[in-house]
Amino acid sequence: MRRSRQDKPTPVRVPRESKKAYHEALGQLLARERVQEMKAAQYGRLNTVDRFNTTSKLPTRGGFKLTNREQIYRKAIQLYDQNELIRPVINLIASSIFSSGQPDVKGKNEKLVKLAQDIISENDLNFHDLAREGELAGDVFLAFDKPNKNKTEVLSLDAGLYEPLLRDNDIRQILGYQFRNSQKVDVTKDKCQHLKFNSTTTSLTGRSSLRHIIYWIDVLDFLFESKWLRGADNYGQPLLAVTGVPSQFQAAFQATLQSEVQRAGKVWVLPPETDVKTPSLSLDYPIGDIVGWVFRMITIATEIPITLLGSADASSRGSAFFANPRFVLAIKPRREVWRLGLRRFFLKLFKAESMVGDDEVISKSDFDIGFLPI
Repeated sequence: MRRSRQDKPTPVRVPRESKKAYHEALGQLLARERVQEMKAAQYGRLNTVDRFNTTSKLPTRGGFKLTNREQIYRKAIQLYDQNELIRPVINLIASSIFSSGQPDVKGKNEKLVKLAQDIISENDLNFHDLAREGELAGDVFLAFDKPNKNKTEVLSLDAGLYEPLLRDNDIRQILGYQFRNSQKVDVTKDKCQHLKFNSTTTSLTGRSSLRHIIYWIDVLDFLFESKWLRGADNYGQPLLAVTGVPSQFQAAFQATLQSEVQRAGKVWVLPPETDVKTPSLSLDYPIGDIVGWVFRMITIATEIPITLLGSADASSRGSAFFANPRFVLAIKPRREVWRLGLRRFFLKLFKAESMVGDDEVISKSDFDIGFLPI
């Protein structure tokens, strides 16, 4: 039966003037919003901030600060809460820093060592949680107080809301620590110690260990959701053939199957011994190789050998052999930040307890922080 011309869909033609008006309006929008390019990390959303622009230079005394620390911290916490790859990465790093569950307090001054151990025990400090916070936020603010003048309480301040307050924007003259840009000292520096991770000597704050892979996590999710899963659903098997149905029942069986089964593609009911060939509508797009490459980028960026994430099949025997030494090298800088930070924190606490004079020098042999092997 031939279809009439009236049954054919009428193509919609957009006038040239409408196209011109659209592009002019889009150009004005881009100019007004100062958008120079479409950012890939936003997947089509207009954005003026590139994925690398997160630091700004302090006006004087050469230093750098992060401009959106709180947003990065909240995003990192969200990834830790929801992402199946980020959680084991952060847990692996945190448990490796404090492999015994807490630091090894040591030194020849037995009074100082005992006081530090007692404070850790009385406050039930979970150093794995503190290490996770340091990796997610890039900063840890350890403070202490005596609310009842008997027990010393150790507090971990919100790393996304506190930052150092400087005198004359001099990064080497810290007055104390402020809350949400209050421009006043909310926590004095003699009762708080700031630990900066992934930082430099000219940086005001640390950097999240996830900051540089947020983009790649978005890419991996995008590939899975938009390219792999939906592609497999719509293009993996576009044709379903059912053979062996007698000829008198084929039409009714096909109609029932197509009306009840919700799936992409078509359903054909064919005679027995029919040879069915289905073309690949994905044109053999190497989505598996691309996803694997992005996964490797994430493991490289986190400095975790791929074999430690349960993917030994994707690595050579040589890389598996050197996995642990390579991982130890990645943990050492983090442990050094914790060693220096905890030592300074306890020295401030000792001075507040009048166990150490203001001008007294405590050597590493008298009091220090150590770690057990990974």
